[in-house]
Amino acid sequence: MNDQLEPVVLSSPLELDRARAALLATHEPFPAPSLFTTREERYEQAAVELDENGFRLSQRKSYVNLWAPTFYGRLVPGPQGTRIEGRFEFSSKLKTGLRLHYGCLAWSGAGLLTLLFQDLASGFNAFSVTILSVVMSITALYVVVSRACKKRYETLAQGEIAFLRRFLHDSLHAQEQPSESHAGRTGVAA
Repeated sequence: MNDQLEPVVLSSPLELDRARAALLATHEPFPAPSLFTTREERYEQAAVELDENGFRLSQRKSYVNLWAPTFYGRLVPGPQGTRIEGRFEFSSKLKTGLRLHYGCLAWSGAGLLTLLFQDLASGFNAFSVTILSVVMSITALYVVVSRACKKRYETLAQGEIAFLRRFLHDSLHAQEQPSESHAGRTGVAA
């Protein structure tokens, strides 16, 4: 799983203090969820936590979504305003859960391989071959389905990433700047 998505670098014409004030003026504080907001209100607002080192930004929701990315950024004074540097990351709970999930899958796969080698060493039994092939087929199907679900949820997260980017563009009057890692890959100077 991508622990971090593509880095984001934005440039805002606002000075550092005005950019911090603009973020504070257009946000809902963490924790954000409220069960009594309308759908339109809920998706119009962002939750921001701002400190002296940077800020954390996520879409306000009335439910828990571990697949929802959070933007971690910092405001850096620039020659013509403020530079916003940051990255989107998935929840640490999600990353831990996926590592545990794939670890258990690897552990059960190792157990199946051990059983297979024991069967090979002792001679095949028709019943054990049938059971082993069924269990291995189920494990393979489990791997395929879990990878497909992971890919699906990463795709669904793109809507929240677009919302958070739009929030930064609108609230800070920011424009995209090529990041150093992206510029190095494409050959474009930063």
